[in-house]
Amino acid sequence: MKNIESLLEQMTHKNQYEPEIAKTMFELLIPYGFKEDLKRQNNITWVVDKRTANFPWEMLQEDLNGMPLCIHSGMVRQLATDDFRSNVSNVLERKALVVGDPELKGFMPQLVGAEKEAVLVTELLKNQGFETQSLIKSSAPDIILKLFTQNYKIIHLAGHGVFSTDQSKETGMVIGNGNFF
Repeated sequence: MKNIESLLEQMTHKNQYEPEIAKTMFELLIPYGFKEDLKRQNNITWVVDKRTANFPWEMLQEDLNGMPLCIHSGMVRQLATDDFRSNVSNVLERKALVVGDPELKGFMPQLVGAEKEAVLVTELLKNQGFETQSLIKSSAPDIILKLFTQNYKIIHLAGHGVFSTDQSKETGMVIGNGNFF
């Protein structure tokens, strides 16, 4: 894991996608017997722990001349933890909140792909009969107000995520300059 973490640190400092690192991660993180099966998956749920939650799983790439796996497969990261709510209330209304590429005011670069994803997800949800609130390029206060004043059956987030095992540092989706979910 330390080798992967050092590669990711290098990529983060350069703030640039590197196919060599994505290919190396694929080789180091995916068990040999699962590599071929993974390439044929349409939807993948990564169940991650606190140490691996910050790995950019969506960027895994099986060969240097190819595209990241997320281009052809839907991907979701799920954090496995012992600290969770045991009683979750069900939301019956078909309401959805889509947050895409929040306004970061230079804190981190904007993500054009996250904006496009949010537009597409908004259209899909509306076509499925969901009353959909779409917050694309919105400010942190607007996002926080919409999140906590309504109940949603679906919340879709597309943007930067930050994870740190150091509890004194912020962790979550970046929704503004120093603002996190």
